[in-house]
Amino acid sequence: QGLATTDSPSFSGLTVDGTAPTITLNDTNDADADFLVKANTGSLRVQSVTDALVSTERLNISNNGDISFYEDTGTTPKFFWDASAESLGIGTSSPEFALDVVDGTSYQTIQLNTSTASNAAQRVGIHSRNYAGSSSIGMISLADTVGTSASLFIGGAGGATSAQTITFETASTYCTSGSER
Repeated sequence: QGLATTDSPSFSGLTVDGTAPTITLNDTNDADADFLVKANTGSLRVQSVTDALVSTERLNISNNGDISFYEDTGTTPKFFWDASAESLGIGTSSPEFALDVVDGTSYQTIQLNTSTASNAAQRVGIHSRNYAGSSSIGMISLADTVGTSASLFIGGAGGATSAQTITFETASTYCTSGSER
């Protein structure tokens, strides 16, 4: 049951009742450009819909305040606000910290740049990585101009259970555990 009109209807209030009320937004000018807005089992969901009627989850707002944004296939929330824990998860739907960033690769990064270029002139990065075959626990990198950077490496060749080293590195020289090389 729908409202079909070439006019622009105006409502002072709109109520959609039912056991699983749904509002469908159809874009008749573009292929695969439709959306469903559903209220179901205590959450508000937004899904994209193809012309073949395949729906893909995009957003879920739960009545407890949790908010999930889904990746391209619509199966896994990759940006998640946990209202009860007041935590934000990027790459995880169960953040363990106020900000929890999880990546399935061996090199996770949070980086702030002054431009979109990978060699941005000014940047701050926080990295977790399996670095050159060793198990570096973490790295903080700072750069103020292209080619001039400083990094602080915290980790050890034997992994988290071995003696840890702190390495400070500039463009072509570095110091390890307080001794300059």
